[in-house]
Amino acid sequence: MFDLLAAARERRLQAQADELSLIVDACVQHRVNEATANRGVERLVAGGADGTPLVGEFLAHELALVLRIPPTAAALRMVAALNLKHRHPRLWTAVQQLELETWQAARVATDCASAGLSRKAAHWVDEQLATASLMLPWPRAVRHLTSLIIKADPAAAAAR
Repeated sequence: MFDLLAAARERRLQAQADELSLIVDACVQHRVNEATANRGVERLVAGGADGTPLVGEFLAHELALVLRIPPTAAALRMVAALNLKHRHPRLWTAVQQLELETWQAARVATDCASAGLSRKAAHWVDEQLATASLMLPWPRAVRHLTSLIIKADPAAAAAR
């Protein structure tokens, strides 16, 4: 029975990692006619925080239909996926290799983006946490997240 449970967990992790990858692929493959952008047609908008690509403003609505979730939830998943892929490459890899839960990596990406960290600062946090998250239990590793965000950009932390 425990073998079946472990296999079910692995399938769940794989499905979540696949979903993230497919969302990023959708962002890359979704085309916006730049000649008509900003003229009452679909515009390009920020896909996530600093360092993420621009995406079509209606892409979240299309994802929502496929995922059967509200557009706001689809937009949040899209932002999390793009932030992870482009700002936290080591955590992205850990998720894709089923070493880290999607929600854990998304929490880091969201906290870094909410703090206004630049791509470079987010990469630094990524380096620190990727190593810790693989060697320590998640609760211990994530306890350091706030202090890492402050160390990554002390000026922004002081302004907050």
